[in-house]
Amino acid sequence: LNLFQPRQYSLSAPPGSSRFRISVKRESAGADGPAGHISSLLHDGTPAGAVLDLSMPYGDFTLDADATTPVVLLSGGVGLTPMISMLQTITSTSSDRKVHFVHAARNRNAHAMRDELASVVAGNANVSRAVYYDQVGEGDVKGVDYDFEGRVEFAKTEELVEGADYYICGPVPFMARQRADLERLGVEPGRIHSEVFGAA
Repeated sequence: LNLFQPRQYSLSAPPGSSRFRISVKRESAGADGPAGHISSLLHDGTPAGAVLDLSMPYGDFTLDADATTPVVLLSGGVGLTPMISMLQTITSTSSDRKVHFVHAARNRNAHAMRDELASVVAGNANVSRAVYYDQVGEGDVKGVDYDFEGRVEFAKTEELVEGADYYICGPVPFMARQRADLERLGVEPGRIHSEVFGAA
């Protein structure tokens, strides 16, 4: 590609496989700016066998895979990519750890990894989900594609999971609102883990 364009992407598959998977949202041109240069290249212009320089994974937004506490994975938009990795890590290594996966998307068309999430939930009795669409479309089926219409609001639609660790990833306003709601409801700040997803 002859480009030096550093980008950060979350791994979206659990560790231990022979490959790394990232899931990149195509950033289309819009009123806010041009199309994403690297996301477009990765979707359209990167042939099989292209060589990309990568660093080791880094950051402190990591799942405590040895813990036995329940986990609530709370994501907005493409913030679900690290959550899918965490979910798969838990379900592949522990049959007893409870996971509640809460995700917010515009609608079915904007809900990345929808089928993958549905498959994991269907195959694991200890995993539950709550999917929120704020712009339900004509083909969106309640109970299949999504569970609630509107925004994620723990005080109104979600029950706190006693003793759980909460992992939050998504747009900054989404994360700030979720953290504030959880703390207001009495969740200890040390049990809330988050990662800024996107430009900081």
